[in-house]
Amino acid sequence: MILPVSVTLVNELAPGRRVNVLVGWMMTGWSIGGVAAALLSLALIPTRGWPALFAAGAIVAPVIALIALALPESPRFLAARGRDTALRAVMARLVPARASEYVHAKFSSPAASGRTGSLARLLSPQYRRGTLIVWACSALSLFTIFGLSSWIPDILLRRGLPIGASFSLSAWLQLTALLGGLGCGWAADRAGRDPVLKSSWVLGAGALAGLAFFEAGASNLAFVAVAGFCVMGAQTVLNNRTAALYPTEIRSTGVGSQLGIGRLGGILGPYVGGWLQQLFPGSRALLLSLAVAIGGSALCLLLLPAVRAPQSAPPG
Repeated sequence: MILPVSVTLVNELAPGRRVNVLVGWMMTGWSIGGVAAALLSLALIPTRGWPALFAAGAIVAPVIALIALALPESPRFLAARGRDTALRAVMARLVPARASEYVHAKFSSPAASGRTGSLARLLSPQYRRGTLIVWACSALSLFTIFGLSSWIPDILLRRGLPIGASFSLSAWLQLTALLGGLGCGWAADRAGRDPVLKSSWVLGAGALAGLAFFEAGASNLAFVAVAGFCVMGAQTVLNNRTAALYPTEIRSTGVGSQLGIGRLGGILGPYVGGWLQQLFPGSRALLLSLAVAIGGSALCLLLLPAVRAPQSAPPG
């Protein structure tokens, strides 16, 4: 629940020229958590077993609640709802140098129509094509991400690596994903979201295919790095691409539905991975299926409308 709202909030607050890289910075938390979990597993599982990881995860929940209390509301959302008192306070907090100007300011917003977010609007003629395409891209992307994340330790163990090395490469995957979120965001702010997504997904498909056919230690390291950077890093840009399709009043609904539908792919990735490894010896069939899935995301993106949906203007 937190992720789509966080992506939307940053899109609402960030300057347009820097939104992709700033969401990339926000998403580093996702990857830092992945790295921390992999490293923590190295420390806890050998001595305390897997339940210790769940106990460690539970400790984080209160911290998340405290951080959420400190976040400002979207000015666009407040303007659309006519909540001027709260909007003045948020604007003064965001731009302290102009706080005195906001004390008696009046705000208006083209989005102040009283319309609320709904799945029906996402599937209305104006948004339907874009909605269905980003749903497909997300499902294929998360199929690949969760399939790779879930099975990479097992794949490397079967290739003869000790358990410590396999979990270390899992941490390496998450670290390169962190760098990928920042790198892909930086590139998208300069070259555009769609070219970065297409090139990242094609390179990611190539890395997964390489990982399927080459099993030497150095190649494992290199292909895992490219897959983490390109496949997992590109998900940040896809979230922003989705947010750009919709105006303020349905933006959170749009990003949330994209990630929600995408989770169907995230569920299938680990399941299909296990099924393929039972049917075919080794990991080649699994890795090739992930390569085909992420390549399919790039093909789907070719159908996405180039023109963004009308955006709600900032309150003024």
